[in-house]
Amino acid sequence: RHTALLLCSLIASAAVAQDYLANDPIWRVRSICAAPVPCIADDTYNYFTAGDSVINGATWTKVHRQGIVNLNWQGGAPIDPNCQGTEVYSPNPAAVQLIRQDGRQLRHWYNNADELLHDFDLVVGDTLPLSFTNWNTDITVLAVDSLLIGTEMRARYQLGNSWAQYLIEGVGSTHGLFEP
Repeated sequence: RHTALLLCSLIASAAVAQDYLANDPIWRVRSICAAPVPCIADDTYNYFTAGDSVINGATWTKVHRQGIVNLNWQGGAPIDPNCQGTEVYSPNPAAVQLIRQDGRQLRHWYNNADELLHDFDLVVGDTLPLSFTNWNTDITVLAVDSLLIGTEMRARYQLGNSWAQYLIEGVGSTHGLFEP
């Protein structure tokens, strides 16, 4: 009897979307890329929420980015003077991204249109829908498990045919919130 009650409670809580944008979420991302080779940019940054905008009657949460980028010369002498040092950058008001939650989806305001950012209403065997972060029609959900983020359990979807290993409910891919 207790097991059935617990199972029903878990199923009911899984059906209701958690508030992904509550409690001041922060997404930490690290990106290493050529800027161009042999100059390597090692960029560590945070996305964080601050403020809202209303567009066509819908409230959108503002997402800002701040971080630090280190430029490293990987070639021989002479060192390119444009490829050395560290730059700390703060949020740029012009670079704000807008997102909102709709059920178990995160939506993105991009090019004056409401676009899907991530869909977290998935089961094993599903194909990820096309979205701002996914242009491939063959990425599938191989497995679903859960992990604890703060005080909330979130679904973690293992992906097949994908550059990212996982999609995490309310968080995005293992490469970031807006990164493909």
